[in-house]
Amino acid sequence: MAETTFFYNTGGRDEQMQLLLESRALKKVLDITDCITEVTWETVRIGVPSKLCFTVLKTDGLNFHEGDHAVWKDGGEVLFRGVVFTKDKNHRGEIQVICYDSLRYLKAKQSYNFTGKNAGDIIAKISGDMGLKCGQLENTGYVIPSLIADETTCLDTIARALELTGEATGRSYCFYDKDGALTLTASTKMVSPYILGTESFAEGYTYRTSIDDGVYNYVKLVRPNELTGQGDAYVAAGNDAIAKWGKLQYYERVNDELNGAQIKEMARKILLRDNRLQRHLYLSCMGISQIRAGQVVKIRIPDMGELSTDDYLTVERARHIWNREHRMELEFSIFREADLNYAITMSEFSEYIDVTKKEIKETTKKSSGGTKKTSDGDDGDTGSSSGKYRLPFHGTWRVSTPFGKTGKSWSCGWHTGVDYVGMSDKTVYAICSGKVEKVSRSGSYGNHVIIRHTDGYRSLYAHLASIRVSVGQSVTTNTKVGIEGQTGNAFGVHLHLELHKGAYRYPPSPKINPHVYILTH
Repeated sequence: MAETTFFYNTGGRDEQMQLLLESRALKKVLDITDCITEVTWETVRIGVPSKLCFTVLKTDGLNFHEGDHAVWKDGGEVLFRGVVFTKDKNHRGEIQVICYDSLRYLKAKQSYNFTGKNAGDIIAKISGDMGLKCGQLENTGYVIPSLIADETTCLDTIARALELTGEATGRSYCFYDKDGALTLTASTKMVSPYILGTESFAEGYTYRTSIDDGVYNYVKLVRPNELTGQGDAYVAAGNDAIAKWGKLQYYERVNDELNGAQIKEMARKILLRDNRLQRHLYLSCMGISQIRAGQVVKIRIPDMGELSTDDYLTVERARHIWNREHRMELEFSIFREADLNYAITMSEFSEYIDVTKKEIKETTKKSSGGTKKTSDGDDGDTGSSSGKYRLPFHGTWRVSTPFGKTGKSWSCGWHTGVDYVGMSDKTVYAICSGKVEKVSRSGSYGNHVIIRHTDGYRSLYAHLASIRVSVGQSVTTNTKVGIEGQTGNAFGVHLHLELHKGAYRYPPSPKINPHVYILTH
């Protein structure tokens, strides 16, 4: 194909556009600029991949497939770099193509447990796991105390990290693909030099105010309580807004590990975020290629009272259309400090919910015995769960991921063990007497130990920070196997414990829930 380009005239601005396809079948780059009839490019500030759609006429030598790369340029500057995902061909020889940038691969679900990480750290970890390239990641200056994502899309996890960061810092950020690299930039560093308004570039506008979508003035968070069979409800209410708009309720069940103070604060933050009139400005403008979602743009619309003469607004969504002319449609969210000037009423009570009973409560009874010196020289509590097996932590603990949980995070499709987190003491103990069969410091389990027990079962202790035993060593339930960690393919500090009947195999067969087995043996 010829190396041709075409030009759009937009209010006296010439734009030299070029669309390239990197064809793997032909092993060459195709310039298809002279074959396309329309191109649209859409960007969203956060949580959505950038999308490029174009219609191309089928010609001799045009050979490309799903997975090939597409590049859309303006005067040599890359506006979009992505991958062909969809092709629709019709009887007129037109091929309609949809491409997405690398954020599309972050729609995959994954489970994470982040502690003491900032948003950039979280993006870097996730991008590495997904095999994606990272560019410049802004240092937000805020460390997120804890972020747990259970079978959540990577995009949603990152969006939540940026939401928490915004709540803490009062700053907004744009997460996007810049020429094939995941990038995080503060919106204040993405100020456009253009002024958009009814007297410059903008041909029309729509200003919308609404309480229809995403507005809540009554937030109810409910924590299951297995002791009462009820739900502990915590409510944050904006009574002034309820009087004006009626009761718009937000409802969510929360983790039963959260305490009352944490749930109250969560309810208060949701109310502060959502108890306000939604204001959106939509502009229809002549196209400016350099404007994308996440940028801050000066808006000048003298006849609209809600906006001052010169307001700086962040572009939430941008859609560019090239079809003979270059046009763009922009969406802005408008925030007013006065929206937060209201009283919050907090309350709590119990109400009925379906509390599902667990097979065995994840608590153990303390033994009345003291401590004794064991055969391998370790001190340990003489208490036991019931019988010859004992839990791997002798202090307080919690289960972070249960046995048998399904998901694509695990190669066999389900969680083959139980993940424990030591709440104070991080020491891991053998769950039954036996002999150390294997010690390894590599692979997806990282530092891990396999113990063959006297009854023929084998236990596996994975992701250890350090190992305290050696192959051939005899152990008891008071023997320190190691310290919990996050070596290997692990997210957050924890112990992954498996139990196998007979020889070790992955996945375990038969399936044995280690936690239940320990408590019943």
